[in-house]
Amino acid sequence: MNNIYRLIKLAVYLFIFIYSVMRFVVKPMIYLIKRATGKLENNDTSKSRENQEKGKKQKKSERPWNIVLDVKENATNDEIKAAYKRKIVSYHPDKLSSLGDEYRALAEEDSKEINKAYQEIKEQRGF
Repeated sequence: MNNIYRLIKLAVYLFIFIYSVMRFVVKPMIYLIKRATGKLENNDTSKSRENQEKGKKQKKSERPWNIVLDVKENATNDEIKAAYKRKIVSYHPDKLSSLGDEYRALAEEDSKEINKAYQEIKEQRGF
């Protein structure tokens, strides 16, 4: 009985580890790869790649802070801080530097957007 309990406990820890790796390492990498290859949004072939990227930059810069930080508008200050830390860790350029310069540049853009959104809400709420 004791061995079964240990086996179940090990399986739970393994699941938590795999979930953490997927959420904080693999998911940001997949996002950056899709973004770099142009497969993230709007696959309309009638537009040139330059127009698509220009549209993405405009859309991205206009996103509200709560969408960038992935929280609700009525989130508490602690929830916002936690979301900021989670996002900035996932998209930090130094963490993704092994993928190459192009991905590092994309990660820097994301980090700047995350920092901008966090500064915006900090100024609004005064915390």
